Amino acid sequence: MPYFGAFPNYFQLYLDSLGKNADCLSVFLMTDNDLSGYRVPDNLIPIQLTLGALREKVARLINDEFGMNVLPDALLKQPYKLADFRIMYLELFRDVSEQYGVTDDDFVGWGDCDLIYGRFSDFLDMKEDYQIIGGFHGHFTAVRNIDSFRKLFKAVEGLLGLLLDETSRIVDEVAFRKPLQDFLERNEYRMFYINRYFCDIVPECFFGLFRQDHAQRNTNFFDVYHSDKEIDYVHYDRDGRLTVVYEDGDSRQSIYCHLQKRAMLVDFDRYENGYYRSE
Repeated sequence: MPYFGAFPNYFQLYLDSLGKNADCLSVFLMTDNDLSGYRVPDNLIPIQLTLGALREKVARLINDEFGMNVLPDALLKQPYKLADFRIMYLELFRDVSEQYGVTDDDFVGWGDCDLIYGRFSDFLDMKEDYQIIGGFHGHFTAVRNIDSFRKLFKAVEGLLGLLLDETSRIVDEVAFRKPLQDFLERNEYRMFYINRYFCDIVPECFFGLFRQDHAQRNTNFFDVYHSDKEIDYVHYDRDGRLTVVYEDGDSRQSIYCHLQKRAMLVDFDRYENGYYRSE
């Protein structure tokens, strides 16, 4: 996860939830941010990297894979553009994988830090013969660390143009979807479809995509796959498990909660008995 700019104001909660998943999940955080003010779990591996150095790294990869010389300064003018390069991360950061002993049996991918993780082991049995964990979303996707996945980005039609376009094209979720689906089907690979289990809370800018009457509602605190239900609260308990509770009384366990484009308005530092997230 290369990251540049301010962390979400609940970044410590992300780190704490990551720490609860040390049995199966590690994050390589490439950043020039100062982490000294945070409690960093052992399964968060910080790697010092500037945006300028990353631009040079990307320019070299484009030269190697597409035979095109690109000036580093022409790339990644906004860090948000990184989402379009995620499908190249296995190759782009292959040196990191090799340095830290990542094997072909491991999964490598990309994710966001605007998440609160539940307990992955409650949902995912790593003994199952999965080749991909996640699905088609940028906030969490991981694939087997093998050459066929590593080079799959080259199957995206017109990828170079999408990468050089300054506009964010959401390549990881849009242009990459069909090549990935075809690849999985062709190889008969199994996928742990994480969409069934996460809670993707919809930000205001996307209300209209899911609720035609959102402007007439008193609240719009809902998730993508249950847009007909209003969330009462999301509970993170002392054991690191997430429960989504709806206003109609229904509830469900969640593998993670994606709080995209939202900030927390109440500051707190200690929560030995867990905490609640509400609208």
